Amino acid sequence: MNSILITKIITAFCRYIKNKPGALVRRSVRAIKLINNRFNPTVIYLTNDTLDSIVEYHNRRKLCVQKIAVYTAIIGKYDTLLIPEVLNPEIDYICYTDQNISGLGVWQFRKPPFYHTDATRISRFIKTHPNMLLDRYDYAVWVDANIFIKTNFSTDLDRLKASNATLGFIKHPHRDNIYDEALACIAYKKDSIRLIREQINIYRNDDKFAVHELIESNYFIAKLNARGVERFFREWWREIYNYSKRDQISLPYVLAKNSNINYVHLLDGNSVRTHADFQLLEHARTNRLMYSKDSLLKIHSMNISYDDKGETDGVENVKNRSIDVVICVHNALEVVKECIDSVLNNCEHLHRIIIINDHSDKQTTMCLRETSRNGIIKLIENKNNLGYVRSANIGLRVSNADLVVLLNSDTVVPYGWIERIARTAFSSEHIGIVGPLSNAAGYQSVPSIKWSSNNTPINKIPDRLSIENINTFLSKISGEHATPIVPMIHGFCIAIKRQVIEKIGYFDELMFKKFYGEENDYCLRCNMAGMLCAVATDTYIHHHKSQSINEVMRINNMDKGAKALHLLYSNERIRKYTLEMKNHPTLKYIRSSLTDVFRENSKGDGAKKTIW
Repeated sequence: MNSILITKIITAFCRYIKNKPGALVRRSVRAIKLINNRFNPTVIYLTNDTLDSIVEYHNRRKLCVQKIAVYTAIIGKYDTLLIPEVLNPEIDYICYTDQNISGLGVWQFRKPPFYHTDATRISRFIKTHPNMLLDRYDYAVWVDANIFIKTNFSTDLDRLKASNATLGFIKHPHRDNIYDEALACIAYKKDSIRLIREQINIYRNDDKFAVHELIESNYFIAKLNARGVERFFREWWREIYNYSKRDQISLPYVLAKNSNINYVHLLDGNSVRTHADFQLLEHARTNRLMYSKDSLLKIHSMNISYDDKGETDGVENVKNRSIDVVICVHNALEVVKECIDSVLNNCEHLHRIIIINDHSDKQTTMCLRETSRNGIIKLIENKNNLGYVRSANIGLRVSNADLVVLLNSDTVVPYGWIERIARTAFSSEHIGIVGPLSNAAGYQSVPSIKWSSNNTPINKIPDRLSIENINTFLSKISGEHATPIVPMIHGFCIAIKRQVIEKIGYFDELMFKKFYGEENDYCLRCNMAGMLCAVATDTYIHHHKSQSINEVMRINNMDKGAKALHLLYSNERIRKYTLEMKNHPTLKYIRSSLTDVFRENSKGDGAKKTIW
């Protein structure tokens, strides 16, 4: 029996059962899968013709300019990567994966920059960030990894170009709107029922949102340099990150909210289930797709290598960016002097230092006044002790720089620190907040993130190592990994881009007052606004920790700050954000690597110092 005919019968049956009770739906789905397994064989063989097409693809690829990226994601052992039946030399085929799998002579591999406790959301991050990840391409084509590609995409690309549209989607073949989609997701137990209901209630109560057609999101095309596309993807990700991971629920809502976005229907109104250009496979079944060992050996023997035309490293010239460093001071003169001296001596392109003297003692105040005679330093003195949050806001309001770095007064910075942080911050328009690694900065601590008693991690640097040694080592190993995207940045050193301040304002002075946690709240507000937080893993700043406050008061304030944060964002969300930072693969790798370095340089006097 023809597989397309079987798929059409299945599609019609799905439409029939969509409003039936959940138990019936689940039994029907199991029956559908059995039918599909019987009539749609999933073993795709690698033939000599396929091998020849791979060779031809690479020979012709050298003569073409690749302005189109077909991209997908495999997180965990969920799918097996497939060789497209038709290869287009004008296309780069890119797969983001955390697995050690073969590219089959076609796919380029890249590591996911984002980590989440839910593997699906990692894939969704990649799906919704083509502007960030594929910024050198004109067009990005997303195809789910369980779809066998039989096309060179020219028909749909031409349709998109001819229509002057910026996006191309396919209409959902089974359901008409997000409300039916939500009910189906609840019936199939695809995600948290609470999250789905909360999300749908928000959409239902939005007077500006009318019922919009349902889009199937397993295949789409985006014109990346078109106006409004980056904002559209940013807002789509914001919905997925904060609500249900079922991206088909949020997609129509985001499309409706971005009315300036024009899109066309692809595949002549069909879906990947029924169109001859694709074959949709069950996720579990793709693991049973077979390529012979002899064929795979032939692919590996081709000695295929890719040139350096892959994704850009995002490095911008920071010399043309204005950068202010804001330092809030309250007593602790010796560490303050060490901090200011290190900033003055270790910035090649220092722009301005703004010091907020939060009613320090006489000795500290006199020293700051003397230091501020340096033309690069602006001193602001509080008549009363306002606390860190209000003092930091004063600094943020005074600054008009492209990047504002809030730096604790008990830190020591290495050479080039601000240029490295700025390089990460300006590597993508999506990134809004950046922070470095440190000996004592929560989950940005290296090499250990273990708490001791009531203290967050504090790592003692071995006598044979210096801050510069560690910074140099990190710069060498960080290039091996993508910049880690995290939900929160530790407040001891937090770099904030101007567009973040313009969009979400300043720290919350009412909720946090003099407590800890204001930077976590700020980062989460940044995420809610659709911008990302990133760690500059090539930068290490030493943190003396809590020099301006006594231990009892510090613990008390930490407790109050944590309660305020949990009140705003719920225990469940804070726990997930914490796990994301704790288990991020890039951060775990760096911690492990630096553990070995610390151990080697903590040996007896006869040990040789590691030098980079």
